Amino acid sequence: MYQDILRVTQKHTGIAGKTVAVIFNPPLWAVACYRLGHFLWRSDMILFPQLLSLLGRLVSGVAIAPSAEIGPGVLILHGSGVVIEEDVHIGTGATIYQGVGMGQRFSCTASDGLPIIGKDVTIYAGAKILGPIRVGNHCCIGANAVVIRSFDDNTTIAGVPARAVGEHVPPTTTIGDGTLLRVGPLPKEHTTPARAYASSVYSGSVNDD
Repeated sequence: MYQDILRVTQKHTGIAGKTVAVIFNPPLWAVACYRLGHFLWRSDMILFPQLLSLLGRLVSGVAIAPSAEIGPGVLILHGSGVVIEEDVHIGTGATIYQGVGMGQRFSCTASDGLPIIGKDVTIYAGAKILGPIRVGNHCCIGANAVVIRSFDDNTTIAGVPARAVGEHVPPTTTIGDGTLLRVGPLPKEHTTPARAYASSVYSGSVNDD
């Protein structure tokens, strides 16, 4: 939880700014409910983890199953509509925007496997990551992408269905205890492939061959 708080407060200066950033950040409350619920779930408790998951959803609009595995330093921005299903694995330092969904591709009555997300992955608004796939470390998933196959490390991913549109090199910074974390929006030079792909889609010039 300490690294989760660091992600929220790293851009704020002074005790007052950091305190406000924590208190008025409902997605962080959802993460706190998940952390406690996951601890209890690993202790073979069922009822309280589910109640904590419901509480986190009510206060933030973020639904995180207590059995999901989420590494430290997760940052959920805006929060509303984020759904992380049972047994999804997310590595350290993830950045997740509103409306992101991660879970099974088909009916929950017959599990077909769940996503495994690597370290320092950024997932923009409305993206869906579905099925038994693996997204590598340091990837960037564009808004509204539908990811249904695996991708290697350092890949920029966009489209429906999603495909690799370039290489992603995330900016990082060392803070506090030496933890290496992402630091917000990507520089223009690192997002050029995704922007070029988006431009080609809107202009009708994209070639899927």
